Amino acid sequence: MRQKLTNIILDIAVDKGLKEIRVNSKRGIRNLVDLGAHFAKGRFQMDFYKMAQRMLEYEDSSYYDLIFNTVNNVDNNILKKFGMNIGLNSWTYGANTIRNFEKNNGYNVPWTIIFDFVTLTKDPMDLLELLDIIRQGKEMGIYTYMIFIDKDFNEKESLFEVLNDNTDCAFLLFATPNSIEEKDIQKIKGFKNLAFSIYMDNINEEFLTLIGLLKENKCLYGIYSCYKDENVDEILNNDWIEKIINLNSTYAFLISSNDCNEENIKKVSSYIKDTKTNQKYPIFLMDFFEDIKYVDTVISVEPCFVGFLHDGKVLLNNSDTFSKISFKEANLKDILSISMPKVGYLK
Repeated sequence: MRQKLTNIILDIAVDKGLKEIRVNSKRGIRNLVDLGAHFAKGRFQMDFYKMAQRMLEYEDSSYYDLIFNTVNNVDNNILKKFGMNIGLNSWTYGANTIRNFEKNNGYNVPWTIIFDFVTLTKDPMDLLELLDIIRQGKEMGIYTYMIFIDKDFNEKESLFEVLNDNTDCAFLLFATPNSIEEKDIQKIKGFKNLAFSIYMDNINEEFLTLIGLLKENKCLYGIYSCYKDENVDEILNNDWIEKIINLNSTYAFLISSNDCNEENIKKVSSYIKDTKTNQKYPIFLMDFFEDIKYVDTVISVEPCFVGFLHDGKVLLNNSDTFSKISFKEANLKDILSISMPKVGYLK
């Protein structure tokens, strides 16, 4: 009952805050961030809102432009639904459930699960198996899911059913420009619980057409790029980010390739942190693997990365498959208990 009342209060307050922001009010932005800080209970949420409050102390912060652009160009019902799903259900209620579950069961639980459906197989997981992973995940406190697809993925209808059946979750769809059609956007945008991340290798007509459709339909979207040793310099000298700042993208992910040199990964990670701190660009830049790990460590001390391949095999980091077990052979709790024994706990 208390959780339901909090959600109602926040729903009304967020509507009011978004209305203030739409008239270009910096005060409205600060008020909304202060509201989030007031209701923040989890360790990660409190850290996040403190950081946001510090950033917005600078009147010339580029993040004001980012927020104005997002609020005025994205369906506010998507912003509210997606934001509350990830901010409340995942990082507050879900985080508390994760911590309690870990203490009671003695193994790690990730705050998000990755579905890598780019490499297709002859024996894919079916709709019921996908729904079962998420059902079990929510029982442990997992309310955020990230899904990678490309043009060869032909099970989008099943994916849409997953989104529609889990309106309390936040989904991020990482997709290539040739994998999303206008009819998909028309269907997905009605769910309000999904944000797009579109792969950018180069800015061509196909990529710009999809970005235009997402903007036209007031979707929440960003871009993502994978980097390797050969193109690290393009990132570090700002060439890459200069290419994307005019796309009206709210966020951007950088993802290291499996064979990228560890030293270069550290350089890019440091660059991302500096870019956020300096607030030079009106886009929220994220380090895919490092930021997932960071949220895990704030929620429950130890980082853990869990993903599923197309056939249900378990991915435990960005390069290795835990081939001894798959979701077709064991449930999610068994997979985590075998692969992720817990060492540290939050006090």
